[in-house]
Amino acid sequence: LSELPVDSRNRTLFDIGLRSHDDVLAVIIPRGSALPASGRVLLTSSRPRQPALELELLCGLRYAAAGNFALGRRSVELREPAAARGLPQVLL
Repeated sequence: LSELPVDSRNRTLFDIGLRSHDDVLAVIIPRGSALPASGRVLLTSSRPRQPALELELLCGLRYAAAGNFALGRRSVELREPAAARGLPQVLL
């Protein structure tokens, strides 16, 4: 996140969050937060027998994830990939 734009008081100029399965920016750290900042989110699977969670970290001001800047991507493999939709939960 060293490339993240900040103001003169070291506060974020954009919301920071994850792309949700319905292509919406789920804000974890709101715009104007002092850095360093932290946030927590509980993630779950969006379909049955999903083997992994695909995470995309974004920053921007738009509700639609596609209108924001990608900061990075990660894949989190689930321990119980055969579980029903919504049962595997990952706290980030």
